[in-house]
Amino acid sequence: MGDRLTISIVVPCYNEEESLPQLSGVLQQLIAAYEKTDDVEILLVDDGSTDGTLAALERLAPGLRGHVLKHVGNKGIAEAYRTGFQAAKGDIVCTIDADCTFDPLELVPMLAELRATAADLVVASPYHPRGRVEGVPGWRLILSRGASWIYRLLLPVKLYSY
Repeated sequence: MGDRLTISIVVPCYNEEESLPQLSGVLQQLIAAYEKTDDVEILLVDDGSTDGTLAALERLAPGLRGHVLKHVGNKGIAEAYRTGFQAAKGDIVCTIDADCTFDPLELVPMLAELRATAADLVVASPYHPRGRVEGVPGWRLILSRGASWIYRLLLPVKLYSY
């Protein structure tokens, strides 16, 4: 990879109005982390929200130098990703959750890992030995970790979570 790259960050949003102030702050931090080395493109995909998400995204986008992409009606997260991926102009394309369930600032070490190893893909997992899960009930973790363990046994690609 060359020196200065464009990093596209795709954020699918469905009825996320309440979480957008936190998301905006985190995206500002990500932009600041890369302003001297790379360009950051923010793609906010409204997936047919029925609350005030779209209007809030349209207010936030200019301050983030972001673009709002919108679906008429909810098409699901996979289609929201597809919309963002098709619009992305970046050398590297990342995704984060609008509600910041997984810490978006983890993109910084993940992108460093991507560059250091010349990998094609880096995936974060809270079940990785260096990962962690906070604020999730134990019963949900048992189900999720159990399902990931079964997938690891059955599939040829050994990931920590699926």
